[in-house]
Amino acid sequence: MQSFLPTYLKEVLVLPIHLNGFYTMVPFCSQLLSKNTMGPLADHLKRNKGFNPTKLGKFFQTISCFGSALFVVLLCFVPSCENPIVAVPLLLGYGLSFSCLVPGYFTSVLSIAPPYTGTITSLSTILGTIGSMLGPLILSLINYLELEHKWPILFCSSALVQGIGGIIFLTWGTAEVLPWARLDKVKPSFSLDDVPGEGKIQRTDSD
Repeated sequence: MQSFLPTYLKEVLVLPIHLNGFYTMVPFCSQLLSKNTMGPLADHLKRNKGFNPTKLGKFFQTISCFGSALFVVLLCFVPSCENPIVAVPLLLGYGLSFSCLVPGYFTSVLSIAPPYTGTITSLSTILGTIGSMLGPLILSLINYLELEHKWPILFCSSALVQGIGGIIFLTWGTAEVLPWARLDKVKPSFSLDDVPGEGKIQRTDSD
């Protein structure tokens, strides 16, 4: 949503350039605050309240997916060029709810396979980048086809993707180490025993 937000603010809410920049900044500013509080809050709940990491991750990710989807739909239908200020609390709510993915999805990515965290993080970043690229491409396609109601189509599609992602995470998501990634199952690729003269201590007569 954030990739095509400035265009929406310009075409639908008819905001001047300085207000366009302010409105576009709102969800990022709210994320700056909430992303730095959601993680410590989740750690506190796990450490002091005994919450299960997987259940807690699913709780926060549910807020992230379905909350942000709700605010995206509201942002499409509630504000208007006569009353654009209504978009500000909706953008604020979008940023706050979206930030819940830190103790949700991000924590899961770092937890499911510690020996392969770098690889999994890279793959998830690639998929996220592809998703961010699809928004402007779909908007360009809609403009090319001259479809009516292009913004409801685009915003509702974005909300639908968020909802599907939330359902998938609720069904299969976990914050526990997967069996195939446990350290006792991972065979080291190098050992001192493989090096001649290393790995064993030789006792001499002078010892």
